Order: sequence, then structure tokens, then C-alpha cells
Amino acid sequence: METAEHRIWRDRIWASVLAGLLLLPFVHKAFHLDDTLFLIAAEQIARAPMDFYGSDVNWYGTTMRMANVMKNPPLASYYIAVAMSWFGASEIALHLAFLIPAMALAVGTLELARRFCRRPMMAVGIALLSPSVWVSSTNVMCDTMMAAFWAWSVVLWLNGVDRNRLRLMVMGATLAALAALTKYFGMGLIPLLAAYALLRTRRLGRWVTALILPVAILGIYQGYTYALYGRGLLLDAAQYATSERPADSPLAWSALIGLCFAGGGMAPVLFIAPWLWNKRGLTAGGVLLVALTGWFVLMAPQGMPPGSSALPALGGGVNWLLVAQCAVWTATGIGIGVLGVGEVVRSRQADVLLLGLWMAGTFVFAAFVNWTVNVRSLLPMAPAVAVIVSRRLERLQAAAAALPSSSSAGPATAAPLSPGLWTALGTAAALALAVTWADYTVAGAARNAATRLAVRYGTPGKALWFQGHWGFQFYMQRLGALPLDGENPAIRPGEICVIPLNNTNIHPPPPEAAQRMATEMEPVCRWASTMCGLPAGAGFYSNLWRPLPFAFSRIPPEPYWILRATGPEAPH
Repeated sequence: METAEHRIWRDRIWASVLAGLLLLPFVHKAFHLDDTLFLIAAEQIARAPMDFYGSDVNWYGTTMRMANVMKNPPLASYYIAVAMSWFGASEIALHLAFLIPAMALAVGTLELARRFCRRPMMAVGIALLSPSVWVSSTNVMCDTMMAAFWAWSVVLWLNGVDRNRLRLMVMGATLAALAALTKYFGMGLIPLLAAYALLRTRRLGRWVTALILPVAILGIYQGYTYALYGRGLLLDAAQYATSERPADSPLAWSALIGLCFAGGGMAPVLFIAPWLWNKRGLTAGGVLLVALTGWFVLMAPQGMPPGSSALPALGGGVNWLLVAQCAVWTATGIGIGVLGVGEVVRSRQADVLLLGLWMAGTFVFAAFVNWTVNVRSLLPMAPAVAVIVSRRLERLQAAAAALPSSSSAGPATAAPLSPGLWTALGTAAALALAVTWADYTVAGAARNAATRLAVRYGTPGKALWFQGHWGFQFYMQRLGALPLDGENPAIRPGEICVIPLNNTNIHPPPPEAAQRMATEMEPVCRWASTMCGLPAGAGFYSNLWRPLPFAFSRIPPEPYWILRATGPEAPH
């Protein structure tokens, strides 16, 4: 007969295996988006471990110190540097190394869910099959690693406070510090852990001593980076997050887009909605969907913020496919919020309130504080959402089967999953796989274009230049091309500059400075995308002019301009 201990270890193994199976098909994914910054920092760490941001980088169109560009702490780059020293710097080697944080997140979600659910693997499945987790875990950025530290920090902290074990509390607080040194939003763990301890114990206690540790570590980091780079990077990143927000973005628009990204990022909630709500709740959801559709049709028919000056340039009319997707995912995001509030109100327990604060704090930061809304910023809430959803699903199933409902982890007894629910989870998995594949092709397009264009337009004895950043920059520089510096252009007449139009910080030159020789097209997934401008409107990594976390639409190939410098003035 299987013991409880054997069952726990079996589930841990299965959670790790599931994470690995989902991610292994994507280990050859090209380096993508901000992967490039983390890789540059890792190379610098290999040269000078104590001067992690001491190199220069051209990220905004001119050469700057890395310390002025990078808005994430260095722990993920240290991890990359170690992996590179052991296994090499290939895509496969580094993606395999990043399977470990993804597996840690899966098992951390499992351990958290065991406290709340009879079927904790359901929560693991909901989290891993969410586009926010699946897509983010195929990159070599800091997001999944930070979420793993976050989940385990909460698990250890809850156990430490409940059992009054200072050692566990110190371990949880240490992981909170590591989360903050992986991604600055990890600092949000400190007030979250303090809030739980106060709600649970109703007094100050030994837990205060434990929380001094992450505060002290972050203070040392702030002082060290100030001494090293003349600016404390902790507060510098906080200032950047708030100061770079578009000043004319309406608050209501930010809220709706935040809900849309939260709903799309946690897409499995949509597919299992019939098992989460009664007929009245589903009817209310249908009314909400119609109301949101009407709002987008009237206020943002092309997916642009209300009052945007760019709307007339799009030709007017209603982009029905875009509007429908915005309405569906925004309604899903609202449903997630209602589920969280409902569980908190129903339970009134400190640990459930912690989950609610976890979700709310992440959403407020992503929608209203950060410089842009993106799915990466909403990723930390995935374990909490998965647990809340699994908890409600189990309670409703138990009620339907006349079984005693659970308010906390109890005996491993739960109604079996119905074929319909399995089908819903399979559909959610298919959607997340499609989104992850679409992101894979966007990343691969940049690598393919860099390889092809460097060969086609590179000339012996002449420099090949480029604008644009992200993964395209990594591959162009590895192939010997040079990033064009707008303040100190060194390009000569007759030399070639390549500009990817679906990229960031590009500045096409005036006609008198350069002649466009050709426009090269690079294919991507034709029917879905995570990064494609309007009318598709996908902006997984930034909502600027893109109101959807991902879009199912007709996706055109990505254009690359090939320019030849023609005069004394270089393109900049």
C-alpha cells in the first residue's frame, strides 16, 4: 500500500517530469528579446565576477554602460555564467540549464498546493499549461527563476511561521532575497511574508528577525552597486519602472489591458470555467463578455487606447478578431479576480488571504506601476492563481458528489476528473502549445534572418552594420556585424546597414543618407504570434500599441530593410 510519503515523492517526480516534457521540445529555441542582455552580463561575469555590469552595450541606439541599461539584478546572469563554464554557450546547453528553475517552480507550486488542495497536481498542471509559464520558461531570462524562488520562499515561510521554526523562516527569507536579486519585483515578498506572519500570529515575533535578512542583503546590494557604478541599481530600476510609463495612458485602459494579459497568461481558467461556475455565474460571464465587446467596439475598435492619435492612420472600422480576443481574455482576467476575492471572503484564513494579496500585488504592479504591461510581470501570480482555481474546483466537485469539502489540505480523496474536464485541460494545453510555438518561430526568425543576411550582404573588407536589438542583435554581433551608434556613426558610404522593422529602438535614416536596396522577408508562424503589431495586436513582452498577450490572426512575414549608405551622413 502506498504511504503518504511515497505519494508526496511520486507527485514531486511527476511535477518535475511534466515541466521537463513540456519544455524539452523547445531547447533549440533561438535567444530571444532580453536574453541578449543576460548573456552579455554573463560573459562580463565570466571575465570579472565582481563587476557584473561593467561592460558596454548598444541597446538604445548608442553605446552605453551596461549598468545604465540593465534593469534586472544579476543573479540569473551568474547562473548563466556558471552554466556556460560547464556546458558551453549554445542554445541547447543554456535552455537545458533553465529546465532546473522551471522544475523547481513546478515542485514549489506542488508543495504550496498540498496545503490547500486534495489534488495538488491539478494546480501544477494549470500553472504549467498557462502561456505565462510555458512561454517564459523557454527563454533564458530571469522570470521563471524568480517565480521558483518566490514559490519556495512562501512554502518555507508558511511552514516556519505555523510551526514557529526560526530556521524555516530564515530559509524562506533567504529565498526572498534571492528572488529579489533575480528580479527586483521579488522585493514584494518581504511585505507579503510580513503580512502573513502578522495575520497568523497577531503579534511581532521571531519572524521579524528573519525578515531583517533580505532587507539587509538588498541594502548591501544597493550600496555596492552605488559604489561600483555611481548609482544604486535597486532604486534606479524602481525609478525606471515608474518614470517610463506612457503619461497619456488612461487608467481604465491600463486596468483592462492588465486584466486581458492576466486572463490570457492564465488561459486554462477560461477552458475549465464550466466547472468553476454555476449557471448564474456563467450567465453573468456571458453578459460581461458582451459588455466588454461593446466597450472595445465603441472605445477601442482597432485595439488602440481611447483617444489615440494613431487611430485614424489605421483606417478606422472595427477589427472584430482583435476585439473578440480582447474581450475574451479581459473577461477571463476579471473572472480570476472574482475567484480570488471569493476564496478570500469565504475562507477568511491567513494563508488564503496571502494568496489573494499575492495575486493582487502582482496585478497592481504589472498594470499600474511597471513601465509596460507584459506577461512576464504577471508570471509570479501563476502558482497562486493555480491553487485558488484548484481549490474552488475541488470544493464544487465535492459538493456535487456529496463529499465533505475541504478548506485545507486533507485526505487524498477527491472526485475523479470527468472526461469533459480532461478535454478542457487538453484544449488549454493545445492553446498554450500553439502560443509557445508561435514565440519559438518569432525567436527563430531573428536567428535565421541574421544568419542569412550576414552571408548575403557581408562583404570582405567592408563592415556590415545593423540597427535593432533583442535576439537579432546577439546573432548579428556573433556573426561579426556592428551595431550602428546613432551618436557616433562610423558607417561609410557604400557600406550596408540591416534594419529589422519588428524590433525596438530603430531609427530609419533620411532618404538623403541611405538608399534602400531591398526588403527581405523572414517567415514566422502564419496564424499566431506573441509579438506582432496591429492589426494582429500581439504584445506578450510589451503592451505598447499591442493590447493582446498573444494573437490568433493572419501573421505576415517580418520585414528587414537593407540600406546602403550613400552620403557623408550615416544612417542614424
